[in-house]
This record gives sequence, C-alpha cells and structure tokens, in this order.
Amino acid sequence: MHELRIIFEEKTPLSCLRRMQDYKLLAAVHPLLALTPSKEAVLLEVENVVNWYRLLYIEPQPQVWLLYFLALCTGLDPEQFAIIARRLNFSKRVAGDIAALRQQIRDTAQGIFNWEYHKGPLSELYFLLEPLPLEGALYLMARNPREPLQKYVSMHLTTLRHKRVEVTGNDLKKLGVEAGPRYADILHRVLGAAIDGQAVCRAEQLELARRLARGEPIAPILERPAGGERCQLPEEPASSGS
Repeated sequence: MHELRIIFEEKTPLSCLRRMQDYKLLAAVHPLLALTPSKEAVLLEVENVVNWYRLLYIEPQPQVWLLYFLALCTGLDPEQFAIIARRLNFSKRVAGDIAALRQQIRDTAQGIFNWEYHKGPLSELYFLLEPLPLEGALYLMARNPREPLQKYVSMHLTTLRHKRVEVTGNDLKKLGVEAGPRYADILHRVLGAAIDGQAVCRAEQLELARRLARGEPIAPILERPAGGERCQLPEEPASSGS
C-alpha cells in the first residue's frame, strides 16, 4: 500500500494509475484493482472534487490518498474489499475503519435521497452529513457528479457545517439545566432551528433554549417570522425562572 499511497498523493494520480494499467501493474497487485471505465470516471471526478475543495482554502484538508483508494475500490462488494485490504497488508483496524466508512457513505447517500424525496428541512440534511468524515463527503460528490446530491453535499461543506449557535453551555447552566445529555439535546435542537432559519439571532435561540429547558411549547417560536423585532431587543438575562 505504501507505493500506491505515494501515487495517490501525486499531483495527477490518475495519470500514474493509467500508466500502471498499461503495464498491467495494477492487475499484478490484484485483478480487482484493474482500471475499468467506471473506475476511471470516478477517479477523474475525485481529481476534480479535490481540486475544487483545495480552492476553497477551508480547513481541515482531506486525506487525498483515502479518496483515491475509495475510488479505486469502486464497485467492490464487502468481501472483495476485504480481499484487497488483506492483499495490501492493511491492519485490521485500518481495514475495519475503511470498510465502515464505505458503509457509512452508502447509508448517507440513501438518507439524502430519502430527505430529497420527502423535501425535508435543511437541518435534516446537516445532521445526515455532519457525522460523515470529510473524505466520505467528497467521495459522495465524486460518485454523483451530475445529480442534485453533489449540490447538497457542496452546500453542506461550504455553508451548513460552518453554522454555529449563539447559545452556550453556560447559558443552559444559568437556565438550570444540569450538565448531561440534555445539554446536547437542547443545543442540537437550537442548532436545527438556526439552520432552518427559525431562530436566527441569540435572542431567539436563547428563548428557544429557555422553553426547551422548561418543557414549554416551542411551536410559537418556530412558527413566527424569525429575525424580527425580538432580535432588536436588549438581551434578557438567562434564568431558570425558579
């Protein structure tokens, strides 16, 4: 794998792989690694996606070798991938991690198709993609170059994943919320409302957190126009109301 990894980190890995294909070197490593038209298409899209992402100057940068390796394994079922992992002397941990990533990519793609079908909110798209490592997200784009899915992943990478809420754990503490799972649950729901444009400023987010902490209905907040006069008012001190 060391030699392949060096190739994957070259400026033009696909050209190197094509030369290896011409000399039958990929098939010599294992016949399952031989280039096919479909693999070449994905490898070319990986090259395009990597170049696109680099031009964004966003951190972190992906492990490029992993992206190209995923592309080279395009079309392999789990058993075939396990054969390649053993042939390349991957440790059990690395092989397991990559196999899990391949499954996560498939599950995420299916989740996005379902989200698109039922026209879900943007926050649902965010929470679908947020657990997926950067390499998985970029590979999804490469595998779906002419589908809306690429647009959705691009939107997540450039916009959605940078969304932050203005409510903190300290605010929840002042509201009387005990540290623990409820912290994460409340912040999760506030973030979702922020992404969906239902709580766009700190005042609205704090009010939503306050209602969630007290177990009060939140529909009145989510159903009214966001970013109105409420956002212009002086901030009310967070309190538990006790």
